[in-house]
Amino acid sequence: MKTLKNYLFIFTLLLATISCDSLLGDEEQDFSCDKNATVTLNGNEHCAFARAETKAGRLQIGFGYATGGVDLLINTKDLKENVTYTYAKGEVAVWFNNLNKIESGLFAITKLDTENRVMSGHFDFKAESNNNSQASEYIVGARFTAVPY
Repeated sequence: MKTLKNYLFIFTLLLATISCDSLLGDEEQDFSCDKNATVTLNGNEHCAFARAETKAGRLQIGFGYATGGVDLLINTKDLKENVTYTYAKGEVAVWFNNLNKIESGLFAITKLDTENRVMSGHFDFKAESNNNSQASEYIVGARFTAVPY
């Protein structure tokens, strides 16, 4: 009887484990985010919350996720839909992990609702950071949806 209880206990644990895996899904294939943005850092996707505001006529947008954050400043007073703003032209400034050098970067608004003051879009940049005297390369991107500004 005791052996049967042990087998039943082990079977129940295995069934629970299999059920959890099927309910939660494979993290790489079934990534979903209940916030308004996702940040991809060197290939790893993070659920994020994006917040934007306009100061002195310029857009500041920040992306916070569990292990960090990225902040951008778009140096234009006239935001437009389907326009790409680039780091190389001085249109975008980036703050992230003690950056030493940004090799490339862009910010694009794919949808701009000026009446309701919400926007959707993406950004991507490649940069070098120096933490504890050790250089690290970062490839960072984000997608955001319906962020108020």
